Order: sequence, then C-alpha cells, then structure tokens
Amino acid sequence: LLVAAFYAIEAKRWRLLAASLVLTALTKESAGLAIACVGVWALFKDQKAGLATISFGVLMFPVAMLTVKYFNGGVSSPYFLIFKHFGSSPLSIAFNFFEHPMQFLFDLFPMKNLVLIGCLMLVYCFLPFFAPEMFFLSLPMILVNFLGGREEMHSYQGYYFAFATPFLLLGAIKGLQRIEKMSGFAYNIFILNLPIWACSGILMGPLVRSGESTLYAGPPREAVQECDLAVKMIPKEVAVSTVMALGPHLTNRSQLYQFPNPFIKRAYGGTVKDLAEVIENDETTLSPEQINTILTGSFTLEYVVICPSGHLFPLSGTNFTLAVTTLLQSRNYETEYVGNYVIILKRVKYKTAILKLFSERIGIELSSPERIRAGYLTWTKIQEARPKGSIQ
Repeated sequence: LLVAAFYAIEAKRWRLLAASLVLTALTKESAGLAIACVGVWALFKDQKAGLATISFGVLMFPVAMLTVKYFNGGVSSPYFLIFKHFGSSPLSIAFNFFEHPMQFLFDLFPMKNLVLIGCLMLVYCFLPFFAPEMFFLSLPMILVNFLGGREEMHSYQGYYFAFATPFLLLGAIKGLQRIEKMSGFAYNIFILNLPIWACSGILMGPLVRSGESTLYAGPPREAVQECDLAVKMIPKEVAVSTVMALGPHLTNRSQLYQFPNPFIKRAYGGTVKDLAEVIENDETTLSPEQINTILTGSFTLEYVVICPSGHLFPLSGTNFTLAVTTLLQSRNYETEYVGNYVIILKRVKYKTAILKLFSERIGIELSSPERIRAGYLTWTKIQEARPKGSIQ
C-alpha cells in the first residue's frame, strides 16, 4: 500500500494516493506515522498533496486510538504500554528525551540496535545509504521499534519493520540508480560488492535460517492434516474461539476470537493491568476471577477449537492448560472431536456435557474436575510421544 502511495505521488494519481493511504490507516495504530512520512516525501513533488498527506497521517493516530477504545468496551489500546520504559504517551516520551537527552540516546541505541540497523541495510545491500532521504524517512518507524519493550521489536525477523520496508526498498532502488551514474573505480567497487552483500543478506533469511529462529504461529507439520480436518468440521455461520494457527482459516464468519477470548479478555480488553501482563509477562497466572468467568460459560460462543502444539499467544503453556481444563470442567462444552492434536468443543445446555469422546480417547473416566485435568494432561503427553516432523 505504501509503495502504491509512492507511485501515486510520482504519477500524480491522487485518487490512487487517497485509496492507498486510507487502506494503510486501517492496518495498525501507528500507521499514521508512516503516512506522515510519505507526506514529507510528497512535499517535494506536490506541496498541496504533501500537506494533505501529513495532515491525514497526524489525524489518523488519535482516530485509530479512539476507534480501538470504542470497540474495546471503553478500554484504551495497549499500544503505549510497549513503550513504558521511555514514557506512557508521545508527550511523556518527548519530555523524558529533553530532560535526560544523553541517557535517552544511550538507552535508544545500544549496540544490538546499531547492529540491527546494519542487518537491515545488509538485506538491501546497503543501497539505501546512497539515497539518504529515503533512509531518514524510514528512521521514525525504526525508532518506534527501538523504543518498544518487546524483544521482537529489536529483531529484523518479525513484522515490526513492515512500515519501514517500503522506504528502504525504494531507497535501495534509488541508491542503485545513483551508483549506476558513477564512473571509474568507485562504480566498479560498488558493483563488485553487490553480489557479496546480496549473498550475505540471503544468509539472514528463511531459506537458510531455521524456522525455529522466527515466530512461527502454525501447528507442527505432523498436525497439519488434522487441523485442516477440524477447520472443515466447523459450520461457517457459528461463532468460534481458536488458537492463532487456525484463526486465519476460520475467518468466514462474523465472530471469531483468539482463545482464551471471549472467556478471558486477554490481549485485547479487560483491564490495563491485564494488558500490561500480556505484553510484559505472559507467565502471569490467571486470576480466580478470570477462571470463574470460564466456569460460568460464554453462551454466545458456539465452538472452541484448540491445538496446544501450536503457538499459544497470548497465554503461556501453564495458563493455556489452566484455561482449557477449566473450560472442560465447566461442563458447558461437549467434545465433538478429539484427535491426536486437535480438540473441538461445542456448546451444550448449561453444565450438561459428559465429555464422552474425550473420555474414550484417553481411557479415563472424567467424573471430577481433578480427573478432567489429569485426562487433559494425559492427552498432551500422547502428543509429545508421537514422532516429529512427518505429516500424519
């Protein structure tokens, strides 16, 4: 979308520019910053378009925050909790910078962040350095990541540098164009180094590096076919809560939640304390009040699909086990399918579930909450004992 916006500015296609910017604004709370940076570039092409783009980007930031708050039961977006080391709002971050500028800069640019900038430049063969205007326009998005408290925001492997990528990509294109205009020794040196830099960049990518070194939300290979079967078993019109791996395959409905939502408003609502715990420490034990919510049941939700061998965000493994076993103990959801890696739960009348399929699968009579927990742990151990890597 941002590349389309840059093209629209070059071609003076203002409708395309407007469409690209509006769609960009819908992607994330911080999209307004990237839009404003596009507007700075546009100033040098068309002053009116540049000012309009900057204004739109600045406006979209509060609009995004208020929109999240409105649809989140009045609870603000947790976005600024990520930056609490530097401040709780843009104003407090700016105030902390002017109060202690040297300490602020030392905290912002430790060696690992400087190395990260080098890694980002290596991916683009250092070409953005030859188009410094594009590199400097990418810096605000890079600095937002450096301000963040999440470890993933200080790694090139995640999605956090997505807004900086179009600027760096166009910087690489412009940088190469400028190198081509050079002559003699300097030109030959740069051209000879491009293959070396390109090969070095490949060494950092997924073709070479193990998939375990990046955030992988999907299930293990051996669970793929069973996950596909589970997705096909869920009716299209029903409300579903499921894990990250299956969520994208169940989006053809009006209500889709990432487990343990909506039983526990985790990672999108609840209280500021809950939001802070998820961002800063997902090992925080679920509270008795949250467990009680699961026990009483969410009777607007018809299906729950779990796959414990996939990525469990926003829960730790311990909390995931606690949430699932509590849901089973509530007797509000019957086991409609129990496989090697996936369990499908369907809502039934209040406290009438007997968990028949689950009991038969593990060979344990589920007559008490303690036996249900023991049964679930037995089922997860069966997964651990199965051969890894092959699709089953």
